[in-house]
Amino acid sequence: MRAAQAMVGPRVGVMAVIKANAYGHGAAPISRAALAAGARFLGVATLSEAAQLREEGIGAPILVLGYTPPWQAEAIVRHDVAASVATMDVVSALGEAASRLGRAPARLHVKVDTGMGRLGMPAESALGFVRRASEVPGVEIEGIFTHFATADWADQTEARRQLAQLAARGL
Repeated sequence: MRAAQAMVGPRVGVMAVIKANAYGHGAAPISRAALAAGARFLGVATLSEAAQLREEGIGAPILVLGYTPPWQAEAIVRHDVAASVATMDVVSALGEAASRLGRAPARLHVKVDTGMGRLGMPAESALGFVRRASEVPGVEIEGIFTHFATADWADQTEARRQLAQLAARGL
């Protein structure tokens, strides 16, 4: 974690992704170790993984990286975790739940699809979406993220092209 933090600088927080029970190593102990080593955030795949960390006493910021349907908005707010969003129905549900529970703002991260094809909106729609979502009462946009489709390739040409595509769109 410290090496990753040194690479990105002090203004950027490093997230430890603790999906699938920390890939079989135990989500809570690995979360504690990652936070002690300097991680500022935790990422999980599902709301149930986030809820389990909260039940284990993990109080750090958590982002649910997978899809959160509107019907889970209240649970997202109750567990004080951030949701990945790519549709306005989810944004609206989060805002309504946070306001109804008196826990506004609901925290969210906008997911942009740059070629992975799993979750997210096309890059060309993202800036308009962020503008619309930021006007929804009861929500706060904490971040925008993507998962580059070719990030693990030795040749980083395509990943750099995807990054340039985001920058050209003001993201």
